Amino acid sequence: MTEPPGSLEMDGGAARNRLRRVLYGGRYLDEDQVQNLLETQEEVGGSLYENLCRQQDLSPIDRAAFFCDLFDWIAYLDVSDYSVQIDLLAIVSRDLAEKHMFLPLARAEGVLSVAMSNPLDLAALDEVSRRTDCDVVPIVSTDEQIRKAIDRNYKRVEAQKQAQVRLKRHAASEKEMQDAIEKAQQGGGNSKGAVEAREETVVRLVELILNNAIAREASDIHLEPYEKEFRLRYRQDGRLCPVLDGSKSVYPPLVSRIKIMANLDIAEHRIPQDGRMKLDYEDRDIDFRVSVLPTQHGEKVVMRILDKSGLQLDLTDMGFEEDARDLFLEAINMPNGIVLVTGPTGSGKSTTLYSALNNLNRDNVNLITLEDPVEYNIFGINQVQCNAKVGLTFASGLRSILRQDPDVVMVGEIRDHETADIAIKAALTGHLVLSTLHTNDAPGAVSRLLDMGVEPFMLSASLNLAQAQRLVRRVCDRCKKPVKIPQTVLDKYGDEFPEDARDARYTYQGEGCEHCGNTGYKGRTCVAELMPVRPDIKAMIADGANIAELRARAREQGMTTLFQCGIRKALAGVTTLEEVVRVTSM
Repeated sequence: MTEPPGSLEMDGGAARNRLRRVLYGGRYLDEDQVQNLLETQEEVGGSLYENLCRQQDLSPIDRAAFFCDLFDWIAYLDVSDYSVQIDLLAIVSRDLAEKHMFLPLARAEGVLSVAMSNPLDLAALDEVSRRTDCDVVPIVSTDEQIRKAIDRNYKRVEAQKQAQVRLKRHAASEKEMQDAIEKAQQGGGNSKGAVEAREETVVRLVELILNNAIAREASDIHLEPYEKEFRLRYRQDGRLCPVLDGSKSVYPPLVSRIKIMANLDIAEHRIPQDGRMKLDYEDRDIDFRVSVLPTQHGEKVVMRILDKSGLQLDLTDMGFEEDARDLFLEAINMPNGIVLVTGPTGSGKSTTLYSALNNLNRDNVNLITLEDPVEYNIFGINQVQCNAKVGLTFASGLRSILRQDPDVVMVGEIRDHETADIAIKAALTGHLVLSTLHTNDAPGAVSRLLDMGVEPFMLSASLNLAQAQRLVRRVCDRCKKPVKIPQTVLDKYGDEFPEDARDARYTYQGEGCEHCGNTGYKGRTCVAELMPVRPDIKAMIADGANIAELRARAREQGMTTLFQCGIRKALAGVTTLEEVVRVTSM
């Protein structure tokens, strides 16, 4: 609690003299009433405030004015119609406000102003200071005014939390979002109308951002604060695209609104937070995974858009060629063993595993997943969310799952020796295990697990298939045109072209149109490299063959590399050579 001039403790002669002057000044109590007040306090004890309340001729307004005279640094404010900022109400719970009958008014530089009827309630001031980690300065109001303000303001918070946000299909434009930012920036003042209008504008701005992102089929929304402004970007088809910039003054309430929707602590700005929200969009549920990260100039917010209606669970629709699809289905339909899908973040590994689970999802199969996080909920699959804070890691969770009599287990990612060891032992004891790794190609999965300390003979006995994959952008069907392949590309990559396409001289490229946002690309497809682990590959793994030897042998057996798969798609007009080279990094 702060120590303004004239301590609330009223210690010392100066404080007693001030109390005497106010009491005997005749403005609030006459001489008989003052004498009665002092005698009552001597007889029954209690605080000065409690005894003043017993003076029936002293109205609540008079009591407030009395304290303003007693402490000349205390002001009076009628808070009946005062509208408190939503983020401030989140700092102080309604229970705490009603317990001590006070209303939070404003916070700046670690100082919290509160309206109280009894500014001498030191216990209340200390508790509020401790709970909010702020110095507290009281402002005087009446019980009735504070009670009315508490009820009205906290009902706003409860209504926001309870109401399900519904987004109407609306392809919001950048101009609409910019206009909302400017309107929120212009709003000022703490009057009821000004505060509510500003909050409505921020709510509208968030809805516009979400609508615009969904309409553009973005996978992620990035809100990034800088010194004097903030930036909004969307990830579309794997690439980040700038959308607009806005005034920094609009950013804090914008983040607070998103935190409220994701059920995060809007009073916490020092540590990362993760949450989720589900919105109803034209009768379909869309999940948003929200991540908040403190940065130098504020909190960066990233929202992953998880639209189950757009989830492709058919391998052909995902871009798998017929041969690759058959190899994958053969591996996941084995009664036991381990299938690994590799690639960097954002390469579609999770979607591939979900498609595998969907293919295996039958009434007579017990499927359990261990994910971090659970992205899509699928009926018939028992999905477990990792929680490192309580000790539920991939390793500990996998141990528990194996006691649940599973037929198929999906582990979101193998990150360490312990998880790898348990997964492989599970594969060797009659379970089918699906998981992911971060490696550059399919043979690299073997060396990665060996580096983790897995015994070569155990890996060779358990591994069914290693698959690497990437996502490449599709050429826009509405504006693509044939283009000649540069001779430099043919000279460099011609040997990798399929034998039946060595004479190819043309591929396709998008010119850019309204449909694709003038990018020349619309949507993405998968390129994959599959290495089935046949007996000779198993023998090589057990004998400690290196990655180059494994890759050479797999290619001899007909393995199509990521680059070769991409070249086929480029020559077929599905993607471009530039995109294949960029993504496969050959």
